[in-house]
Amino acid sequence: MKLNIAIVGAGVSGIILGSLLKKYLNVNISIFEKRNQLFNNINGLQLTPNSTQILDLINFSEIFKKEEFLSIEKLKVHDLYSGELLSEILLKFNQKQKYISINRSLFLKNIFQYFKLSENIVYEEIKDIDSHNNEIIVKNNKFFFDYIFLCDGIFSKLKKNIADQSISFSGLYALRGTYDLTNDNSSNINLWLGENEHLVNYKINNFEISQYNYVWITKNLRNLPISTQNYDENNQYLHEMFKEKFSEKFNFIGKTKSISVWPIYKTKNIFFGYKNIFCLGDSSHGFIPSRAQGASQAIEDAYVLFKLLEKNNLNQKNLANQRLGRIKRIISKSEKTIFIYHLRNSLLKFFRNSFLKIFSNSKIFSTLLNKDIFNFKL
Repeated sequence: MKLNIAIVGAGVSGIILGSLLKKYLNVNISIFEKRNQLFNNINGLQLTPNSTQILDLINFSEIFKKEEFLSIEKLKVHDLYSGELLSEILLKFNQKQKYISINRSLFLKNIFQYFKLSENIVYEEIKDIDSHNNEIIVKNNKFFFDYIFLCDGIFSKLKKNIADQSISFSGLYALRGTYDLTNDNSSNINLWLGENEHLVNYKINNFEISQYNYVWITKNLRNLPISTQNYDENNQYLHEMFKEKFSEKFNFIGKTKSISVWPIYKTKNIFFGYKNIFCLGDSSHGFIPSRAQGASQAIEDAYVLFKLLEKNNLNQKNLANQRLGRIKRIISKSEKTIFIYHLRNSLLKFFRNSFLKIFSNSKIFSTLLNKDIFNFKL
């Protein structure tokens, strides 16, 4: 008899898990998603070699045309205020290790269509989960599943029956915008370091008119009239403040198509689930985004769960044995990275900047910096 699998949420972890299961295992899959429109916005996604090697298992090169994503070569680090180039950090060492950027909606849409996941999706909001009987409750009807995978983000409402939902505001806000440029040959990520803030921008495709994504992460919004509760799709007040602060430094500000802001939360504890209910991605281990590991760790989660299920070894203990140590290391690196990016002390900034200049374009430095993140064994 086929296993009945429920995936809650059609984000990165949910779509990748569904694709792996559909390609390799003979199981019944239901993907529950409360949103009717899934792929209608533009925002950037960075995917590092630890996750792109997993994407190769689901035929990435067949799903995506070369112009639909960008192969990243370097991270160019600048001073946010002076504009000085501090360092160039290599991100592409060989053809096997792919570091890419892509439009998140296009990424999910193409995979969704390639694996015909429309056959599996259920556009319904789940009312509750019966954790004792492994049942999902939709419109007062109960449906049994052998395994339930929660991929519904850091604000998951369905974790309440199986875990303490403790999350905390990090003190950081993220502001994101997009813009277009014509005939631009850039293949780098640009990072600007400031005091309690940093800004990243990068191209997300290789079309003749290329799309760019930028993200500003800052602590400097704490005293402004911006909610710490909601994702604000179009905050005009913040848009004007951002333009006033950076329009003279960055000419792309005037080309911005859309801008949104959201508070960055993190889970207080890593939680993988209870019995046959498993948490993936941000619902398990939401953390401050850094080193491009938000989506990549969600993809790793999906792969590990798939492999354990394939080997008939899926349980909470085995999942924790494979994921807990790595997730803790990634979170630690993320928080240390934010601290280094946001230095305010002049002496510490001097040492940081000097170090970056000395090791600019050093393959050895780049390898040591990234090997613990990029090297994920399949």
